[in-house]
Amino acid sequence: MVGSDSARSVPSVSMADVDNIIASAGLRGSGNQLDNIQKTLKNIVGEIEKVDTKIEKVDTQSSANFLEIKQQIQGLDQRLAQSTLSAKTRSKNHERMKANQAKIMLHAEATLLPLLNPVTGLEIPSFPSNLGDLYSLEASEIEEILQILDIQTESNGLTTLRQALRVATLGAP
Repeated sequence: MVGSDSARSVPSVSMADVDNIIASAGLRGSGNQLDNIQKTLKNIVGEIEKVDTKIEKVDTQSSANFLEIKQQIQGLDQRLAQSTLSAKTRSKNHERMKANQAKIMLHAEATLLPLLNPVTGLEIPSFPSNLGDLYSLEASEIEEILQILDIQTESNGLTTLRQALRVATLGAP
């Protein structure tokens, strides 16, 4: 387990521990062999401490890498979810456009189905309820709706804006 001390199998041993082990074993003395054992044990403990330090560094780096990868995956998940919502909303808007077109063919003042915001998937609140309302909208109101729908126009003239919204709503000029 990354970042967990319980994953380590080597217990920490200090130089003081080595001295205590030697003392408790009654190995104190000045013999050459005893001195060599002490030096060897201290060298081993020193190497274990170096390895332990390296393991801690690797553990810390692994935890950081894991967190970074997790955040990247979450970002990808969010972008995929937004892309999926946008695609579904565009498809629903196309269906609504066709339904609006059929309604207008039967009755010029039929109630329009409002188009959906591709980012939220919700109906655009300021969407006109019929063609009469569409033609009474101010330029700023139409620009706001077209911006939500991500529709660009060549001109900001009121006639051009109304035409663009009519095409988005009905699919035909």
